[in-house]
Amino acid sequence: MKLSDDDVIIPFFQPIIAVDTRKISGYEVLGRVRTRDGVYSLGPFFHDPAVPEGAKVEADRLIRQKALELVAATGIKANVFLNIQPQWACSFLGRAERLPTLDYLQTYGIPGDQIVIEISEAGAFVTPKDLAELAGRYREAGCKVALDDFGLEFNNLERIFILKPDFLKISTALSGGTSNKAIFCSLLKVLGLFARETGLELMLEGVETETQFLEGLDAGVRYFQGYFFAPPQPGLLNEDGFAALVARELDRYASGKVKHRSGELEIVEQMNALLNDLSNAADRLDKCLCWLLCAASPSWIRVYVCDGYGYQQTPNYVRNGMGNWLPQYEYVGRNWCWRPYFLPYVVEAARKRQGVLSAEYLDLESHRPIRTFVYPLGADRFLFIDLDADSEGFAGTEERDPG
Repeated sequence: MKLSDDDVIIPFFQPIIAVDTRKISGYEVLGRVRTRDGVYSLGPFFHDPAVPEGAKVEADRLIRQKALELVAATGIKANVFLNIQPQWACSFLGRAERLPTLDYLQTYGIPGDQIVIEISEAGAFVTPKDLAELAGRYREAGCKVALDDFGLEFNNLERIFILKPDFLKISTALSGGTSNKAIFCSLLKVLGLFARETGLELMLEGVETETQFLEGLDAGVRYFQGYFFAPPQPGLLNEDGFAALVARELDRYASGKVKHRSGELEIVEQMNALLNDLSNAADRLDKCLCWLLCAASPSWIRVYVCDGYGYQQTPNYVRNGMGNWLPQYEYVGRNWCWRPYFLPYVVEAARKRQGVLSAEYLDLESHRPIRTFVYPLGADRFLFIDLDADSEGFAGTEERDPG
């Protein structure tokens, strides 16, 4: 893609929404070119190997300069996310000369803490040492750092250790289509947990549908960006412009979660009512299990007993193709305390003296979504009942636990 002398390079701004305040918390700056035929993305220009590197660097800096000039003129306080190609800035490393972006901040009187530097995937060609030094130069000026398109191209876990980013940007493009939706949602939840435990801010970009927005909420995402809210545009918007939309979606999300949780608690009550009759037979484990398997509902897929330290004391009882229960003796003596769900639910069940229901997770062997009901039998023994999470009783429940 070549630019003519009549083409004008301009910055566009795509709003980033914070769900807690329901306001625009920032903008990502994106490059556009205005031609006689209309306005087009500069993406093809930057990715065209025929375009000289110097021309790309010049255009890249012009976009940032014009964007920051507009930010200063409007006086907005929202964060400004600037895409940086590390390989174009590394020539400044080891020199006293200030980075061009930091010069623009001084020229327009913009504080560094208003700027978030997005490190792009092109930084794969920069050594880890230089990448860390570059991020440090921006941080010295008060800027924050975001790792862009995490999981795509070259942006992998190593980058987190190198950059120690403030923001982790996840693109919906990572799902690669509807066939990978379940895996993507699980990964998003894992990253949400990781972000909470490490102090990272998680941002979901490329959000185009309500479903993607709700999936982000389910993973604990705080910041959202995408066409579901607004496309990139040449001007800056009222910070409350999407408050009504976000409030409506949050209300819908909360209402659905309350309904789902109420349904779960009803299932827990039903299971406990059934299993409370075991109290008289708990001292006879074989009699207890025989009675239980006869009373089992179609949603039960596995039944077994462990002690409080994770050692399995009985076989697995699983259904065959005819619906009859068969023992799997090879599981006796195995230990499951290393499974993330095990000890927390065992402790909770013992403390409450009643059964508790796990979040949904994928079974290690069948790869089916299941939920485990843990019931205290006394004498440091616990009954585990694996339930089909796709059964009618769990219809509509969306919680997933990677454990």
